[in-house]
Amino acid sequence: MGRYFKHAGRAQRPEDRADIVVCVFKMKLTELLDEIIKRNLFGRVISYIYVIEFQRRGLPHAHIPLTLDTYSKIRTKDDIDKYVSADLPDPIADPLLFQIITRCMIHGP
Repeated sequence: MGRYFKHAGRAQRPEDRADIVVCVFKMKLTELLDEIIKRNLFGRVISYIYVIEFQRRGLPHAHIPLTLDTYSKIRTKDDIDKYVSADLPDPIADPLLFQIITRCMIHGP
């Protein structure tokens, strides 16, 4: 069950309000790019490009390949572990968050 917005007496889903979704997505994408490129989240970026795609429900996501300078390149499993994690919330301690993550963030082929 997704989040709903009330408008003119009927429930709306996020995909019904593409105007709002796209504005929020653009703000978050801009902040993410600032964090990665200007604040050197992964190290010094020497080039990047991004592509925005829309899922079947019309929700946007971005693919952002980066080229890092020689000293910032990710070379070992420890380098990867520094930036990537795949932990699920505890289903007992936080059942709502566990339910949201497993429903919305995990998918099969």
